[in-house]
Amino acid sequence: MFKLGILMLILHLNKQGMRLIARIVREETRDAKTNFYVALGKLLMLMKDPNVEYSLVLTEKEHVELMRKLPKEIKQKLKLRFLILEKRCVVREVK
Repeated sequence: MFKLGILMLILHLNKQGMRLIARIVREETRDAKTNFYVALGKLLMLMKDPNVEYSLVLTEKEHVELMRKLPKEIKQKLKLRFLILEKRCVVREVK
């Protein structure tokens, strides 16, 4: 697990005129599955602006497996993007 100090922050980034709000899956419990669903729920509660792009930043391989179990239609309808935080603070999109 990545030990990043301020994982609770919601990042507001500008991306070609569109805002991106990203929620990082942080270590709230010892269970990666619970942490994934807690972060996803918190991100869903933020989804109020149709002009904003929302992303969930994954920090463990198990999170990627859970993300792939989500129905494709739901991810498309919500326009949800998933990013993974890798070693050396590299972030890439997961599909």
